[in-house]
Amino acid sequence: MSNKGYDLNKDLLKNHLARFFLVFFGVLFATFVAWFTNGKSLIGIDDANIYMVYMRNFANGHGFVYNIGGERVEGFTSLLWTVVGASFFSVSNHPEILLLISNIIIVSYCLWKLASYLDRYFNDNRLATPFSLLFIGSLVLIPGYFEWTVLSLMETGLWSCLLILTTLCLLENNKNNHRFVDIKFCMLITLLVFCRPESMLWCLFFVAAKFFKVFQNTKSIKQGLLSIVLPLIVFIISLVGLITWREYYFGFPLPNTFYAKVSSNLVTNFFAGIKYNVSSFHVNPLVLLSLLLVAGNIYAVSKLKQKSNQYALFLTGGVAFLTLAIPLYSGGDHFELSRFIQPTTPLILIALLLNLNLLKVKVNYYFSVVFLVVFSFANAQSIYMNLKNQRSLITHEWGTAKKDRYRSKKLNTFFEKNFQYPSQGVIAAGGSAFAYKGFTNDLLGLNNVEMAHASSIKNQGATKNHASFNKDVFYRQLPDILWISGGFFENTAIDKNRVTINNFTASIVQDIYKDSKFREKYSLVVIRNKELSYSLVVFSSNNFLNSLNDNIYKYKMIEFEG
Repeated sequence: MSNKGYDLNKDLLKNHLARFFLVFFGVLFATFVAWFTNGKSLIGIDDANIYMVYMRNFANGHGFVYNIGGERVEGFTSLLWTVVGASFFSVSNHPEILLLISNIIIVSYCLWKLASYLDRYFNDNRLATPFSLLFIGSLVLIPGYFEWTVLSLMETGLWSCLLILTTLCLLENNKNNHRFVDIKFCMLITLLVFCRPESMLWCLFFVAAKFFKVFQNTKSIKQGLLSIVLPLIVFIISLVGLITWREYYFGFPLPNTFYAKVSSNLVTNFFAGIKYNVSSFHVNPLVLLSLLLVAGNIYAVSKLKQKSNQYALFLTGGVAFLTLAIPLYSGGDHFELSRFIQPTTPLILIALLLNLNLLKVKVNYYFSVVFLVVFSFANAQSIYMNLKNQRSLITHEWGTAKKDRYRSKKLNTFFEKNFQYPSQGVIAAGGSAFAYKGFTNDLLGLNNVEMAHASSIKNQGATKNHASFNKDVFYRQLPDILWISGGFFENTAIDKNRVTINNFTASIVQDIYKDSKFREKYSLVVIRNKELSYSLVVFSSNNFLNSLNDNIYKYKMIEFEG
């Protein structure tokens, strides 16, 4: 008997390891596809470059600042991810590969745990079950999940992993080891609090879900309440501690990104959130299908006799609906491919599979393969079309980071012989600041406290997350050069028709270049460096122009018709 038990455990271990490597290679393949279709870039998107600015400054002992010697500002959303990344900066000044590897490992681990749970739920110990095949295959084919959780170098992968592991912790049936599960649950609650601000809602949801689980099993409200005392205490201590530290260090209870992005106009946010959710259905119709099945099966779920299965359906369904509820408050964001919805997409797929099983849909290998083949072509942003065109809807996000890093490096070289580097006012604040040696002024307020707090109701005419620009604040701060048009050109005649401001930028800066006050303080100029073969065309403050080292630099004003 003991030998048989040993052999059985050995086989289970082999299956677990084999399943992990299958998931791992699936993640590697999906990451390669994401890299191939998004500019073949490994430096992350522009917002990830903002993270890297703070990671580097913190690792080098400057604190949480965007500009060395500048104000303390929480221009990042995840404190936990910033601290993790800072540890990588203690090893290398360019740890992008380390961040990428970290994301691959984190995402592989949580998806392996989820696939293993799925196979246990269906009591299938085969190496590659049709359920896990359909689950992992759908994730690979869904546009956006691996772009956002792995390749972006954002905190999205860590956030997704924590949400998945917390959900799995509630789904576990370890009656003989409940103390360990409770401790793990409390640890995950703490990590969630330090990962993203939405954790305030998610943690309350998970605590309520824990109460419901105990009450379901014991039929005792008292036992249910006792089970959530410790998690609630841990949540409150973690949240109060984080807010207290923020108030002390930064002066505000929430990240500066919240004040820069989220308008206090809740009605506008609500309708923007509806639009955001509908757009996510277009990209990933499986989310909509899952929601419809969850809502349609509520009565059938309530009548299930097996309580663990009933709880799994209610919990994963609750995750799906809460995922879609949060954008109704915040208004979503401007990113394509539903960044806010991607972290819980694996759990929404689990809800879909569980509900299909409830409807007696037979998920076998044939069904899984046929579904994946059809889905790979029928989806609005199919993987086939992305590979064919070598781009996705968010390819430009990596392009922006690369372009701005390149521009800032040229700016360093261009003004190396000046008395000082000019302060630059930018709209995309990640790659610009990461590569620049001078002061960077974030015109959209993510890394600029005064700009973020200037108006609680944001500019309604601007794109979501690009609406915090305030003219009064701009005229108080007056960056030396302003990147709303222009660039570097070879030393040939400058064609003024090249110097244009597109409608997107114009709406962000509220047509400030048309103001008489702006024209008094700024000029569109060609600045020449005698030692270089190229010139800079840019809006520059007149004060900065007068401070140039005239032994090296000459400038000429250009007419601009706004």
